[in-house]
Amino acid sequence: MSNDVVAVDGARVKMTFGESTTLSGVSFLASKFDGILGMAFPAISVNRVTPYFYRLMEEKLVDDASFSFYLTATPGQAGSKLVLGGVNPDYVAAGSSFQYYPLIQENYWMIALDKVTLGSNTFSDLKAVVDTGTSVIVGPSNVVNALTDGIGKTPDCSKISTFPNLVFTIGGTEYSLTPDQYILKISAAGQTQCQLGVMALDTPMNLFILGDSFIKAYYTHFDVANNRVGFAKAK
Repeated sequence: MSNDVVAVDGARVKMTFGESTTLSGVSFLASKFDGILGMAFPAISVNRVTPYFYRLMEEKLVDDASFSFYLTATPGQAGSKLVLGGVNPDYVAAGSSFQYYPLIQENYWMIALDKVTLGSNTFSDLKAVVDTGTSVIVGPSNVVNALTDGIGKTPDCSKISTFPNLVFTIGGTEYSLTPDQYILKISAAGQTQCQLGVMALDTPMNLFILGDSFIKAYYTHFDVANNRVGFAKAK
């Protein structure tokens, strides 16, 4: 553990943080980032170190005890924003407004998920963690495999428009992703390949992770003060 000043766009606080002395695997060796800035709760912080946003609140450097993420629809496109202290209404689509959902517990940003639907397949009474650190949507293998049966992990790009919307129902409100939003187009060496942005992964809590494939469609407000998370259609 080390100590230093951490600054994000001028918001400077003294912090303790974990520093790697050796690297194993390819996570940091091959990635385009050099570290992780945790935005969840102290309950899951290693050694109970106070997370960055909580240090901002302690130092009264934010007027609103919340933050929000806006992600551009196109990978690599400039314009994605982390807003420290509230939301920016400029990132909300016309006619949309934030709907809020209480957290199940103060560890991850976890909320109740009424159901998830893709075509004729529906699974109910689930939980979901909202996580900007996960690039895709992740869910229990039995659910994801059944939902995506017939689409495949590398669907034919020419058939994207024929696939149904992926719908998450939260608190009675439907949050729909079009095939263009949950199927990723990856270009390399002059060729474009499609990859399903929904991954099967079994976790101890048997839950979904609503990662960037979801957040790029819905501007997300992490409300620390009121223990809730809100979504509005992204502009």
